[in-house]
Amino acid sequence: MEKVVQTTLPADTYTRLSERAKKEGKSLKAVVQDAIEAFLAQDLPAWEDDPIQGLIGSAPGLMQAGPPRKPWTRDVIGKHRRKMDSWSARKKKGDG
Repeated sequence: MEKVVQTTLPADTYTRLSERAKKEGKSLKAVVQDAIEAFLAQDLPAWEDDPIQGLIGSAPGLMQAGPPRKPWTRDVIGKHRRKMDSWSARKKKGDG
């Protein structure tokens, strides 16, 4: 059973695919399907084998360079809400 998939392509990608389809004597649909199948057939390395994984945690303390954040409490939220309310009230007075 086939499933229908729609996508948007950049104009240059569409042009290249169309040219390839014409060159190979295939439909655009067939060229796109072949490209997807070729991509899926590749043996992709597992994440564990990715060299970038070795960098994770290699610079301890790097992410803690900034000052610690204070947790948001009801008191802090109320203070900011009051500021916003007073600003809104001034804005309404000036609108009239």
